[in-house]
Amino acid sequence: MDISKNLVVRFHTGVNLISFNIMSIVYSLINKLIPFISSNADIDISQFMVDYNISAYNLETLANGSFRAIAVGFIFVIISAVCACIVIEKRDVL
Repeated sequence: MDISKNLVVRFHTGVNLISFNIMSIVYSLINKLIPFISSNADIDISQFMVDYNISAYNLETLANGSFRAIAVGFIFVIISAVCACIVIEKRDVL
């Protein structure tokens, strides 16, 4: 049995990557590549990721931070729904 095809293993791997904040390493690498793409770009990619917005959001968040968190969450839900539909269509056997 191939362990990478096991749904439970993939699920726990994803949860661990998010909960241990391992993705911040990936975000920092992307942030270091951005100046090579555009010299005047001053952007932090982690501000537009779901895990950053979950950890940064609290009751004292300003309006623009709240709007960004809601927008990122909405886009995440849309992308997740589209990906789920694609996976279901590929696994659907008639």
